[in-house]
Formats: sequence, C-alpha cells, structure tokens
Amino acid sequence: MNPTVTVPHGEEEEGPSTNIFDLMHQTLGQIAIKLLNADPQQTEVLFLEYGLEPILEVMSENALKRNRLIYLLYSFVMPTNNSHLRLL
Repeated sequence: MNPTVTVPHGEEEEGPSTNIFDLMHQTLGQIAIKLLNADPQQTEVLFLEYGLEPILEVMSENALKRNRLIYLLYSFVMPTNNSHLRLL
C-alpha cells in the first residue's frame, strides 16, 4: 500500500486524482461500521483473529500509515469498556 500511488477520477487522465490508500481506508471504515451494526461481538472476534496481525505489521513497518490504521483498529471494535481489544 504505497500512499503516493494515485488513480485518476473517471476516465480523464488530466483530472484530479485520489490517493488509493485513502480509498482503502474509507472503504474498510465503512465495512467495519456496517459489520459492527449487524453483529458487533462476532465482528470484533473475527477481526482480532484475522485482521489484527496484518494491520499491526503494516503499522510497524510504516510510521506514516500508523495514525490512519489506528483508526481502523478501533473501527472494528465495539465502543464498550468490556470489548475484547480494550481488554487486551
């Protein structure tokens, strides 16, 4: 995930471009909100099992993405004091 790679808007090559990392970040955030609304406990457990390690690897390797990915960590976690990630 190189934050400098961009994709052009629409079909115009000369138009403004969007950062692919921003698009991925926004998409994952929306997915997290929808999953948490559907089944918060199962979403959190599955995220901790399958999603936490890859995100932590990217965070440890790239300091520029660290702040943005911390938001994603908490997007997949229930906003309660007894959530699994908060207990860890």
